[in-house]
Formats: sequence, C-alpha cells, structure tokens
Amino acid sequence: MEFILKNKKTSLIIVVGEKRNIFSEVIFSAIKSSFPTKKLLRRPNYFDVLSSNVFIISLDIKKDYKDLKFLLKSSVSPILVLSKLDEKDFLAIQGLVEVMPKESFLVINSDDSLLKKVKSTENCKIVKFGFDDLADFKASDLNETNDSVNFKMNYRGSFVPIWLPSNLDGREKVYAVLSAVCISNILGMNIIQTASNLKNSNLLDKV
Repeated sequence: MEFILKNKKTSLIIVVGEKRNIFSEVIFSAIKSSFPTKKLLRRPNYFDVLSSNVFIISLDIKKDYKDLKFLLKSSVSPILVLSKLDEKDFLAIQGLVEVMPKESFLVINSDDSLLKKVKSTENCKIVKFGFDDLADFKASDLNETNDSVNFKMNYRGSFVPIWLPSNLDGREKVYAVLSAVCISNILGMNIIQTASNLKNSNLLDKV
C-alpha cells in the first residue's frame, strides 16, 4: 500500500473536521472534470488506484486517526484540508501536521481562530482561505439573495466573481467553495475554469 501512495501520479486530498463531507463534495465538483477523481471514506487500495489518480478522502479525526497518520506519512505531496474543528481535536490535528512529508500542503480557514493556532512545519506549506485579509484566497463583497449567493474572490491582486445557488447559510457555502479553489490551484487548474465548474454543478443546491 505504501508503494502505491509513493507514486507521484497519485494525489491525496484528505479532509477532516465537522464540515468534511460538504467540503469533500464541493472539492469533487470543482476538479472532477479535469482529473480522474474518486471520493472515499477510507484509505485507497490497489484497485482504487487502477481507476483514479486523485483521491478525496473524508475521515473522522478521532475514529480514523491511525489511518490519517499513515496516509499523510506515506504519500507524496499530500493535501490536508481542515474544515471546522472541535477544540478537543486540536492536539490530534497538530500531530498530523508534524508527520506530513516535504512539499505537502495544509489548507485552512483563516477566519477560524482555532485553526490559526495550528503550527506548520518546514515540510508543509499553509494555504489560507476566508474573508480575513491574511487569506491567500480572500472572499469579499458577499451578496445573498433569494436565488443566489455571489462574492468576489481575490487571489494575488486579481478578482474573480463567483456565483452560486442560494441556501440558508451562504457564508458556510463560501468556505467550502474557497477550499475547493485552493485545491484546484494547488493541482494546477485555472481558477476561472474552477469557478465555472462550481457554478454549473447542481451539487451546490444541496450544500
């Protein structure tokens, strides 16, 4: 199994936290047209790798901690996405970050005061999203109507408009979308194409 994960063509996107399933679904919608992608609620096996080379893995920080640690230690350039966390899970998350290999990525919500406390290592690059000025992918001008949610996303001085179907909690939907944009950017996708993929996805009606 470790040999499979060491394959540079295999990309692991591991999502943890209270909103992990929502984040996973939105990330999947953003990248599935560009990469053979598979969603999993467990570690990938040999047969999974035969059909996909990008895996979005949603795991529980408590129940699946051993699997999480194994996957992060054994992979090439894994991406760990932190959605909303319980304060009790902080030490476990810090433990995962400390075993991440070189050229790995940690994707976090810079608006979350608990996540801001997570300390990176020299092996791991932090990519931040949110409404905070320190975010790498910053949302602004959030506008919610009965039919849609729209906002501007600022990345390196350029603004990209994002339009989404409406729901009861537009801000939470924005966080999921921003995490997906972070992932697609890490994988080398064009941000405008990512925004188009998300706009055309009926999944966001359900998030």
